[in-house]
Parts: sequence; structure tokens; C-alpha cells
Amino acid sequence: MQEKKRSFPFLISLAMGSGLGLFILILSYFNILGDLEKSALDLHFQLRGVQDSCSDILIVGITENCLEELGRWPWERDIHAKLLDILTEGGASAIGFDIIISEPSRESRRDEALVEATARSAPVVYPIDAPPAISEIPGFLTPASLTLPIPELREVAKAGYVNVTPDQDGIMRRAILWMEYEGWPLASFDGVIRALSQGISTNELYEHLDSVFTPKRSNLPLGQFAFPLDPGGSTLINYSGGPGNIPVLPYHLVVEGAYPPSTFENKIIMVGYYTSGLGDYYFTPFARDNPMYGIEVHANILHTLLEAGPIYPVSLWINLLMVFLLALVSMFIYQTLRPVWGFVSLVLIGAVFFLVTTQLFNERSIYVESVYPLLSLSGSYITALVYNFVVEQRNRQRVTRIFGRYVAPQVVEEILNVGEEKLKLGGTRRRITILFIDIRGFTPLSEKLPPEGVVAVLNEYFEIVTRCIFENKGTIDKFIGDAAMVLFNAPLDLEDHPLWAVKAARAITREGTALQKKVMEMSGVTLHFGIGINTGDAVVGNIGAENRMDYTAIGDAVNLAARLESNAKPSQVLVSEAVYEAVAGRIPLEPMGEISVKGKSKPVKIFQLVRDDHAANN
Repeated sequence: MQEKKRSFPFLISLAMGSGLGLFILILSYFNILGDLEKSALDLHFQLRGVQDSCSDILIVGITENCLEELGRWPWERDIHAKLLDILTEGGASAIGFDIIISEPSRESRRDEALVEATARSAPVVYPIDAPPAISEIPGFLTPASLTLPIPELREVAKAGYVNVTPDQDGIMRRAILWMEYEGWPLASFDGVIRALSQGISTNELYEHLDSVFTPKRSNLPLGQFAFPLDPGGSTLINYSGGPGNIPVLPYHLVVEGAYPPSTFENKIIMVGYYTSGLGDYYFTPFARDNPMYGIEVHANILHTLLEAGPIYPVSLWINLLMVFLLALVSMFIYQTLRPVWGFVSLVLIGAVFFLVTTQLFNERSIYVESVYPLLSLSGSYITALVYNFVVEQRNRQRVTRIFGRYVAPQVVEEILNVGEEKLKLGGTRRRITILFIDIRGFTPLSEKLPPEGVVAVLNEYFEIVTRCIFENKGTIDKFIGDAAMVLFNAPLDLEDHPLWAVKAARAITREGTALQKKVMEMSGVTLHFGIGINTGDAVVGNIGAENRMDYTAIGDAVNLAARLESNAKPSQVLVSEAVYEAVAGRIPLEPMGEISVKGKSKPVKIFQLVRDDHAANN
């Protein structure tokens, strides 16, 4: 019978864990949490940070200052001709001119100047506008339309499509390396620049593309790399960094000769818009609120093709296998370890998984999906624990329901830890610090404000008191109207409890300043706190009847703290001699002489918390 009792939770955990594991496998197979997984990929880029500055690539950007210096856009084409001559004289290895020139200008001589400059320049690639659409050939995209450079430029230069498409969440993560056009491969702008910069003719490039032009091809070999392709012929961009990572020279300064020719030697020059006013910008994994201009995106794509290489996503089937294996591992841990240590182990496994996948991404550009494996690891474990968790949670809810109404949260937690069987009437004698606090001016405030306003002020006052007490490790024993009784060193041991009590009082008086100003503006009434603190022995525990217990403290030390509070003037914190001796030299206190209090045959020495700029900084 005992064996059956032990195996019954195991079977329930196994069934629920297996069911959840299967559910996560389905989520992974259909990529239901694709947006979350994309965010995980973005996090990998952000953690990896800047890789390098793409030293072989230089951007000549059309900035806002350029528009101010050279006039409204578009500029005359002989200005572009001058730029090409300067770049060529400087020894540029290739030029990507991301400015669509598809219509003749009004003055043919200006077109002629650009054509002649292009013919004598380093290899130039002009853009083709080719918005991608679904191809009739499965596994490819095809341009919905083509906007080509003017014929004269096509005779002396090369061209490639510049179109890029962000993901559905607006983040630019992928580059379309090739498209299908009328049954033939069409090369991208960056692919053509890559070929020309390495001395490969476009004919050779297209011959290569034609040789691998196969529907649903999983990769595209280019030079030393084989770029993994998704079903649309796209690959992940291996960004070298965020916006501004690649050096940018303003267009107008280049044409004005502000840079020595050696600036451009052996550089691939990317020319394009570098201002948001011209609309060519995108958001990247590095920054969802800081746009990267289109020419920067193309520079990063080119850097991916030339130096950085591709990001290699792990295949779907390997990811599915990891999801399943991690589900089994979590189940095994649950069955072999106690729940707390099992949870610690799962956290460690998750951390190791994250560190390994991060290292793979940083060092080898291998991208392992994180969301589904981690969801399987944690979800299966949590599901396996449901049986015990529900039982324990029901017990905690019952105890909280019974005791949570009239004891502090710390006391409820202690009850849950020690068990109800240890709860009984009576208490223990221990040395504690007691703090009483009361509002001064509450009666006039009640006369000035409507009930709703009074309640709002009280709630804000209680919020200040509660926060300051909890931050300084105290236990709120009870609220009595607009007053509160607070214990330190009960029910839990607290070293140096008089100091914590005085710190709490100081925090309340400081934070209460804003409430005082607010109340003065609302009602014209001056609202202050009065606080009394004493340290001494008291009986602490559950006091009352069997059906109505109250966790509190009683004794002469408690009474003295209450008397100090009643004698405190507005905004005054009075402490006993015992408190003073415990905190002297650490908190500024000044003697206030002696006072007679009810229940004491002799006057008692009292001290006041000093409220000045020096004290406020302690």
C-alpha cells in the first residue's frame, strides 16, 4: 500500500509533465512563440555587443548638414559625378551607390557627367528597386516590379536590388540574398558589391547563382561561407554593432575635399541617405527605439557576406530533440532530488544552457533557439511539482486565512515555518525595541476634509509608515486609529534593533514631509508625526483567548514607549535612555531632560532625534 502511495504522485507528475512536453513540442514545431524567440535572438546580439568597426567599409552619408550645404534633394547629378571622381582618385575598391536614378534629368549634360564619371571610376553598383512578392516557383521571392537605373548607367555600371524586408515586429533581421525573376536568379545590391570588391565579375556571380538556383535550397555558398537560407531565400544579418558603428563621412565634406585621398584607399564606399528626413531607416536587434539608416543596414549585410559570415541557426529537428530531452531531464531531477534542490538544479541547468548558447553565438555564430528549450525545462518541472504544490498551497491559504487578518506578515510566515502545532497562548520574555507613532493635527484635518479625503490621507500615511518600517526590518504589530505600534526584534531576531528603530523613525519623518505639504495645500492644516521609542524586556507572543489570539507585546517597556509618543511634540522623535545608550555616537540625539510619566514613580530621562542637515545625511 505504501508503494502505491509513493508511485501515485509520480504517475500524475509524469503524465502532466509529458503532456506539457508534448504541448511545447507542438508550440516549437509551429513556432507559435516566434516573436518571443526573435526577441531572444535580439538579446544575443545585445549581449555580444560590438564586434568590430568594419574597417574595410566606409559610409558616405547624405546627412541633414549636407542638405543644408548642398541644397534641397535631389541634387544635380554632376555633384554625384564629382563624388565618384574623388572616391576613385582615393583608391576606393568598389562603390555602392544606394540612390535610385531611374529617370533622366532635365539637363542631359548632367546625366552625361555622371555616366562618364561612372565609366572611369572604381566598380560602381547602382540600386534596383524590386519590392519582393511570392514567386510562382516554390521557395523563392520574385519582384512585384522592377525600377532600373537609366540605360546609360546600366551600360557602364552594375546593379542589384536594394530591397530589404523587416520582420512582422518591425525589426530588420534578415537579408534577401537572391530572388527569382522570369525564371532566373536576381542578385542583391550587396551581393554584387561583394563580387566586384573581390574581383569577381557579375557574369561569374550569376553563373554561380544559376548553378545553385534550386527551389527550397537550404544554403547559398558564397566564397568561404555557405549562407543558410529560409524558405524565402533570406539569411540572418550578422550585425557588427548598432547604429553608428560603421564610420560615416558627410557627403558634402567629401565633395569639398575635406578628407585626404588616403581616407578611401582600398575601401568599399557605401553612399546613401543618413537622415531620417529622407525616410530610409529601420530598427535592428540592437535598438528598437534608435533607427539604423538603410545604408548602414546594407553595410552590415556586406560585412556579413565578406568578413563576419552567416549566423547558423540550429535545425528545427535538433531544437525539437532538445525540447524533449530537457523535459525528461527535468522529470528525472524531480524524482531524484527534493523539490527545493531540484529547483536549484533546474536554475543551474538553465543558466548553463544560456551560457553555452550565448558562447556558441558569440564565438561561432551558431544560434540555438532558447525560448522553447527553457520553456520545456521549466514548464515540465513545474508541472511535475503541481501535485505537491497544490497540497502545500492549500495549507498555506488556510493558515493565512485564519491568522493573516490580525498578525503581521512576518508572523504569518513564522507560523507557516514552525507549524500550527507550536502555536499556543502565552509568550516568551525577550528584549525588544518598541516604537509608537501618532498623527498630530488629525482632528482639525477631519473637520476640514470630507471623509473620502481623510481616508486618502490616512492611506498615504499608513503607506509611508509601512514602507519605512519594513525597510528597517520592523514588525507592525497593529494600527490603532491614526496610531501604530511597531516591534523590533520580534518575532524574528534582529541584531542592533534599537538602531533600526531610530532609523525607521528618521525615515518616517523625512518621507512625511511631502505628505505634510500636500495636506497643507488641501486643507490648510499642519500635519505632523509624534514618535516614541523605548528598548526593554517585554512578554511577546500570542495573547488572548483560544478563539481570538493577538500577537503583541506587553510590559512596562511597551508602556514607556507609548508614554514617550504621547509626550512627543509635532515632528518630534523621543527616545528613552536605554535607546540612547544603544545608538549613541551613530545617530545624533540630544538630551531633553527628565519628564514624569504615568506608571513611573521617578522621572525618566528622554532624548530627542536631532533633525538637521547633518543628521539627515547620516
